[in-house]
Amino acid sequence: MNKKYGFCNLSVIPVRKAPDHKSEMISQLIFGETFLIIDIQDIWVNIETTHDKYTGWVHFLQFLEITEDEYLAITTSDKIIVKNHLSKIYNKTDNYFINLPAGSIIPESTFSVGNKTYIFDLKTIYDNENENSLIQNAQTYLGSPYLWGGRTIYGIDCSGFTQIIYRIEGINIPRDAYQQATLGETIAFIDQAKEGDLLFFGNEENTITHVGIYLGNRQIIHASGLVKINSIDQFGIFCPYIKKYTHKLRLIKRLLPE
Repeated sequence: MNKKYGFCNLSVIPVRKAPDHKSEMISQLIFGETFLIIDIQDIWVNIETTHDKYTGWVHFLQFLEITEDEYLAITTSDKIIVKNHLSKIYNKTDNYFINLPAGSIIPESTFSVGNKTYIFDLKTIYDNENENSLIQNAQTYLGSPYLWGGRTIYGIDCSGFTQIIYRIEGINIPRDAYQQATLGETIAFIDQAKEGDLLFFGNEENTITHVGIYLGNRQIIHASGLVKINSIDQFGIFCPYIKKYTHKLRLIKRLLPE
């Protein structure tokens, strides 16, 4: 049986746990991401994403089915990664613009996929040459609301935030915090952490439940209620309002090259 593939041709679409509009949103696809079609049930399509092997269900009207040749061309191209929150791409076939969230993937400045042709203006993308670009990109999300399964500035969860920020930096990491915690070099103490390191938090059973990005100077940026900056120490994040630690530090990982 020939494999079937899909291409996310909308700004952002929900990926659900089960084939139902009422089912929990466990992640999102953003423009340019591709996937393998595993199964089809009525109006729902079970997928496995290319970039992180995440599985879930999407609605059949919210993507383009593509051929294997198109899939291979897209996934092996020198991709353009959208780095800001103001980019658009032109759907020439249907004559309208699509807003692109940061982290969107563009195969080429002009490309055709399925039965659609798209044109991307390279002037709308920027390359941040500053050595602290990861930190600067992370801070553009400040104030974004927390959304379980979210991966955009309009709603994002903790691991979706770290995944997208690292993608903008050119590093592909898995979707969930516990998966991200398996990567990189372990750092023993918070005083040895560097800007851009990932900080992981857990419960009493040592299960990883939360992740954020170290900013230096004992500060962390993370999505908890909203994307915000908190102070951190060797025990975790202390909330003076309720006078206790809301997140207990379990692990520090370094993924960025020295």
